Amino acid sequence: MSSLKPYPRSKKQPAWLFQYTDLITGKWTQRVLHCSREQANGYKKSFDADYNYLKMHPDEIEMNPTDYTIKYATVRFIKTKAVDKAHTTFKRYHNVLDHLI
Repeated sequence: MSSLKPYPRSKKQPAWLFQYTDLITGKWTQRVLHCSREQANGYKKSFDADYNYLKMHPDEIEMNPTDYTIKYATVRFIKTKAVDKAHTTFKRYHNVLDHLI
């Protein structure tokens, strides 16, 4: 569910207006692409392929951001940061987020 149109209002040419629907929220979103027509068409094709795949496999879509609880978000944040941070930094994050909850 996307469209690609020329965008003449941009000072940086060539510009293309890329409009698409977000699978999670269902709202239309738009981006201005500053590239050639061939690159914009390639971007649109890859986006449509990913969109159709995720539409057929909705279990692979992340949760809706409005459904996140603070507890769930902090657990995910700590898990992602625990890999590349020092142990003391990890403990500090954990303490601060415990107070936030």
